[in-house]
Amino acid sequence: MVEKTPAWAAKITGIPAARIEELAQEIGTTSPLYVTQGWGPQRRSNGEWTAWAIMALPCLVGQIGLPGTSNGVRENRNSPSLSSFPAGTNPVKTSIPCFLFTDAIDHGPEMTSKNAGIKGADKLSVGIKFLVNYAGNCLTNQHSDINKAHEILADDTKCEFILGVDTVMCDSIMYSDIILPDLFRFEQTSQIATGSDHGYVITGTACTSPKFERKTAYEMASLVAEKLGVKEAYTEGKTEDDWIKELYETSRKKDGELPTWDEAVEMGVYTRRGKPVVSLKKFRDDPEANALATPSGKIEIFSEKLLQFTKGWELTEGDTLPGMDTLPAVPAYIPEWYGVETTTSEFPLALSGFHYRGRIHSSWGNIEQLKDVNPQEVWINPADADPRGIEQGDKVRVTNQFGVIELLAKVTPRVVPGTVAVSQGAWFEADANGVDVGGSINTMTTQRPSPLSKGNPQHTNICEVAKA
Repeated sequence: MVEKTPAWAAKITGIPAARIEELAQEIGTTSPLYVTQGWGPQRRSNGEWTAWAIMALPCLVGQIGLPGTSNGVRENRNSPSLSSFPAGTNPVKTSIPCFLFTDAIDHGPEMTSKNAGIKGADKLSVGIKFLVNYAGNCLTNQHSDINKAHEILADDTKCEFILGVDTVMCDSIMYSDIILPDLFRFEQTSQIATGSDHGYVITGTACTSPKFERKTAYEMASLVAEKLGVKEAYTEGKTEDDWIKELYETSRKKDGELPTWDEAVEMGVYTRRGKPVVSLKKFRDDPEANALATPSGKIEIFSEKLLQFTKGWELTEGDTLPGMDTLPAVPAYIPEWYGVETTTSEFPLALSGFHYRGRIHSSWGNIEQLKDVNPQEVWINPADADPRGIEQGDKVRVTNQFGVIELLAKVTPRVVPGTVAVSQGAWFEADANGVDVGGSINTMTTQRPSPLSKGNPQHTNICEVAKA
């Protein structure tokens, strides 16, 4: 019940009201209008509504269904479609939001459909007792609040057995009861399809032979199946290469443009230009014949479906608007739990993450040569650095209610005043005092999930920065 004027928004965003008005004029008068968003906006405490609001923009000004427009989400991916290995049928229908796996280990039976987004059951009957962690530093390093994750995983009365499969001894793999050493992609046949404007199929062949007793994931699973007496049913008598070729030929039957298997191997990388895609074109051309998958068949800014779906959910203070006991059914602005409006005298700076040139998430984060040329830094504006006596290259500590990290300062106007930024993916490395000298931002993030999707709010943080 607050009028959302440019002056109101200016105080929160730090963007002058006049510039906000100019942007509104541009959005309202530009044709075609292309609105896109990355994966960052929804990774906040109010992220679902931030992403929703961005999607609503092109709809509000009628700029959908026309060449050069979009529906406000990510850009189309012109990736060729490859068939996948059969997954079988899982007899267990209960599922949890993946971000809440540590909660499911710590207090699983307390998690319900109303407080934790459990699907397929009203509640969990048991917590996670057996966990398989394949090819991911996500148990700790890529999960929020690393210190809390360590505490939960260290108690083996909770999750009693962890099977880890990886190529390197990352932080997460150290919690494994058994470690199976995997092969790198360059040691085995592999194939992946991806793309954006152009579509790609990358067919990789081994450039070296596997060393020691390491095996592919398929070989590992086949050996387990053999011990369980179901090897033939699992493999169907096929090798891994047999499966890859067969699945590729299945794909070719659906997509006649794909090269033969032998041609794909010879090319290594097959590419083709994607076909133009105009989101919601059919709906705009004939909205009655091409109704949307909403209750009304139309674009809905107010969602009755969401309102009913979340009715009776157990919410925490800050999950919704003040005075409400339900989640907003419109793309409302909800202040963040730990954001620019909720900083404190103890933690006066907002903290955001970003992707870094020196790693792919946490992959290659242990390579010393890469760390030398891409040191872990906290980006801080001169307006915030000067009063703290911080200069370029100083060793500093970033502190909040979840932990402390130590890293270098990068003093730059390329980050806005009042906000500091730390690249994600650095490897956690605690010293004798519990300070993370590896500089992982997830030492600073919270395991409290976003209210609707129960997802990762990694960019919702407050902190203080001081010289170490």
